[in-house]
Amino acid sequence: MKKELFLILFVSLNTFVLKAQIRFQEGVLLYNKVKSPYQEDSTNVLTLHTELSTSDSLIIFFVLPVEKQKVRYKYGSGIHEIKDLIDSNLISNNTVFIQPGFTRVPWYGNHPSNRQIWQEKYLVDLIEQVSEIFSKYNFKIYLLGFSKSGWGSMSLLLKYPGLIDGIFIWDAPLSTGFNINWGMGQVFRDKNYFENNYRLAKRVCTSPRRLKDKIIVIGGYALFRKETETFLEVMDGCKIKYHYCQDLLFKHEWNREWIYPLFKHLKSD
Repeated sequence: MKKELFLILFVSLNTFVLKAQIRFQEGVLLYNKVKSPYQEDSTNVLTLHTELSTSDSLIIFFVLPVEKQKVRYKYGSGIHEIKDLIDSNLISNNTVFIQPGFTRVPWYGNHPSNRQIWQEKYLVDLIEQVSEIFSKYNFKIYLLGFSKSGWGSMSLLLKYPGLIDGIFIWDAPLSTGFNINWGMGQVFRDKNYFENNYRLAKRVCTSPRRLKDKIIVIGGYALFRKETETFLEVMDGCKIKYHYCQDLLFKHEWNREWIYPLFKHLKSD
């Protein structure tokens, strides 16, 4: 029998921040409307999970989109691809998936002056509250992304290693600089702010010990082979461990064909 969970989320800040009834139902993709002052309008948070048992450890995946929320997505939807994997009995029990929505193109940073574009803060608050909701479980939290959300996954892991246990990313421009043509200006405003606060190559080696026990799985590639391998050279120089799945050659979009091989590394660690 499928069980449905009704979970109330409250994020405590100076003022009302995020209040929503987040629902989870076994095997069913649910849409939940969330209101946060860190987004310009309400966002949809999608949830999905396999069969849960408190006797086993729990895996929580945040599936990070590459586009702002809309009806049709040019690059597909990660959580819908995962739903297909669940329906094919390819995802283990005790696995939860959460896909947040964003009102602007997501780069997973905080705008230097506009609090309604604090994408990083919005997502971190959501992760912390979900952690509290599932506190009766022994759980780990992972991020799944590609392209800009793969970049964002790495950025978040570097900044919040105490909150995130690992990342699974594919075809991400990890070594990129500020690029106004990719919508970076909407989130980071300008090159100086990006370079001083978010350039991954400058941040990854600052404290490699904090990443010692993290699972870092990097796959590729479609568009960003050079950017991926340049960043891996930096990681090698810092002696940061990772898995590189370089033979996952697919079109630059969400696809279960590259998601599933990345998930297999959960069993090997």
